[in-house]
Amino acid sequence: MRVLVIEDNGAFRGLTLRWLHSYGIEAEGATNGAEGLAMQRARPADVIVTDIFMPEMEGIETIHDLRREFPEAKIIAMSGRDPLMKFDVFEVAREVGAARTFKKPFRFEELVAAVYSLANQRNQASAATPEASQAASRPHAPNSSPGSSSRRFHANSDVSLGARGSSATPE
Repeated sequence: MRVLVIEDNGAFRGLTLRWLHSYGIEAEGATNGAEGLAMQRARPADVIVTDIFMPEMEGIETIHDLRREFPEAKIIAMSGRDPLMKFDVFEVAREVGAARTFKKPFRFEELVAAVYSLANQRNQASAATPEASQAASRPHAPNSSPGSSSRRFHANSDVSLGARGSSATPE
């Protein structure tokens, strides 16, 4: 299984990639939606995890473009901001094509479970076609997580790493 993580916060992106790798998941990161879209075109991922609020090409636009070019894409949207808006940004993300949404902070195990669930849905759909890929034979999630403690993502994309309330730290 391969996951593409689109996140402008470098520390949070790096932490997400390390945690996915700790579960044996192949993952790579992009710094914004435009870069993520280019990476998806070059080497499509099974699941895409994208932040919603990013510079250059924000998450809603990214999800929309991914869905248009890759209608079968399995997309997870996430955000740590609680903007004072008159609409639900997670509802908008789902309307344009996100299969799941997460508000930061969230339990890392829940993100991993969502990644595996969406990848399995994709694999089952492709296995039903004559061109079924070998993705269905890829390993499944480990029965237990690395370490014994429950971990949460803590992120605030407005705070730089090393500042009070650092950008991304496990609990």
